Amino acid sequence: MRKEEVWRCAMLSREQSDGWELRTTWTYGLAENEQYWYTQTIIIVDIHKL
Repeated sequence: MRKEEVWRCAMLSREQSDGWELRTTWTYGLAENEQYWYTQTIIIVDIHKL
């Protein structure tokens, strides 16, 4: 039986004019039942505190 596999990951980072940075990550994969899936993670960073 084949395990689930991740086959692509991309990240976009964009600094906003008001001092915030948005980081978005997409992860794609293929599950054991041959169905594709993806997740999206959004991280908001206050760059004033870095």
